[in-house]
Amino acid sequence: MYKTTLPQVNHVTEIQVTYTQKVKAKDRPLIKSPYAAYQVLRATWDDGLINLVEQFRILMLNTRKRVIGSLLIGQGDSGSTPADAIQIFAGAIQCKARYIVLAHNHPSGSLTPSRQDIITTTSLEMGAAYLGLRIYDHIILTNDAYFSFRDNGHLIKK
Repeated sequence: MYKTTLPQVNHVTEIQVTYTQKVKAKDRPLIKSPYAAYQVLRATWDDGLINLVEQFRILMLNTRKRVIGSLLIGQGDSGSTPADAIQIFAGAIQCKARYIVLAHNHPSGSLTPSRQDIITTTSLEMGAAYLGLRIYDHIILTNDAYFSFRDNGHLIKK
């Protein structure tokens, strides 16, 4: 017989995850196309930063592709931004999203995805599949235009 010693449980912090819906599902924007996603993203993007620093943001969509919410994932410098998979998937899971729209801006004004943009998108798409999520699109936006990975055949699944 083994004698076990239990750790002191008063040294364990309890984590609480919450999510509050503030808009009824029927009133949320419906994403039927990459252009619709761009319109929602552009309306929520900080005008003072879009030409200054790269930011990575996600839109989380329900099973009917209505926007549940938007989440800023990271902010970088004028040429790159972090896209932390843990933050992306944690945000989507927390609000029970089924689809994710990835988005980042290019302050340079270029709409051409970099090699790293393509690698990141592919990695996130594979990770999402393991979690039962789908990447609906990855949008690169500038002040007045956008590039859709979906429209340009850069997604594994459409």
